[in-house]
Amino acid sequence: MKRTVTKMIESICLPQALDFWFKQLNINYQTHTPTVKVVSKTIINDVVKLVLKPSKAFGEFVAGQHVRLKLEINGIGEERCYSIANLPNRAGLVELFIKVQGQVSQSIKETVKKGLVLDISKPFGQNHQQSFDTFIAGGIGITAMWPLFKASNNKDAKLLYLTRINNGSQSAALLKEIKASKFYKNGQVVIENGRSFLSDSANIGEFLEGAKKAISCGSEGFNEVINTQVYLVKPDISLSFESFKSTNAAPVKHEIKTDIQVKLINSDKTIVVDNKTSLLDSLLNAGIKAKHGCKQGICHECTCRVSAASLLNDVNKTIQLCTTFPSTDLELEL
Repeated sequence: MKRTVTKMIESICLPQALDFWFKQLNINYQTHTPTVKVVSKTIINDVVKLVLKPSKAFGEFVAGQHVRLKLEINGIGEERCYSIANLPNRAGLVELFIKVQGQVSQSIKETVKKGLVLDISKPFGQNHQQSFDTFIAGGIGITAMWPLFKASNNKDAKLLYLTRINNGSQSAALLKEIKASKFYKNGQVVIENGRSFLSDSANIGEFLEGAKKAISCGSEGFNEVINTQVYLVKPDISLSFESFKSTNAAPVKHEIKTDIQVKLINSDKTIVVDNKTSLLDSLLNAGIKAKHGCKQGICHECTCRVSAASLLNDVNKTIQLCTTFPSTDLELEL
């Protein structure tokens, strides 16, 4: 009996168990499971601004990183990836600007209240390890580019913010802060109406004068337009992309090919997939627990080596499962 009682007490007092009960009581003191407490919530047109206080388990973040915020909807845990929109500060606060465009963001708008404790991932992302001299943001993509630009410590760095200025829906979230900054006042930041600005490639050409390494963040469609326009006027530039959805996918044929064979070398299994579903989703649907994170091509948790016998192209020795839609049979080191 004593042994049983001892085990019960130990199980209740385990750090993970304490973290769980702290969360149930909206106490943000987790040491093993990262959580955040909602300090404030502001709704700005179709954007929700959350100011969050992380628990000790969250750790520290750097400019340009992201988090996965978890919300319970109808008893099911749903996760979405969001950019941290501010620089590290003494108060340790994290700011998220969330565009309302789906089930999770709508639930955040309607149900998340000040004082609520939410599950969150530790910060991730490696963009801060690269040195860019030019930053391009489309709409809500500014939340990722603004802190990265500010932290660049490059007096010659430039930021182009393309948004719908007239209705102010997306731009209202950070526009006021940007316009009040020293970067805007000294001409390092250019704010333009996206549609009219990108209608003439000469505009992007003028902005990119002297640029060597640029990064663009926006929707898939936005990044496609930027890619086309940039290489029309400056084909020698090094250009990186960050997208809200899957990017850098392998070519997909128009017809649905459903007899693609994917061999998993390490586990000696073969699955049949189609070219309209990402490799990650195909693996998960087949019951294969492939390591993954954001499912948006940002965190690189699902990076996987392709066997030398089935490279997708001459240089693609590794792929991201979540952003690859196979068009031919291949072998993975899984």
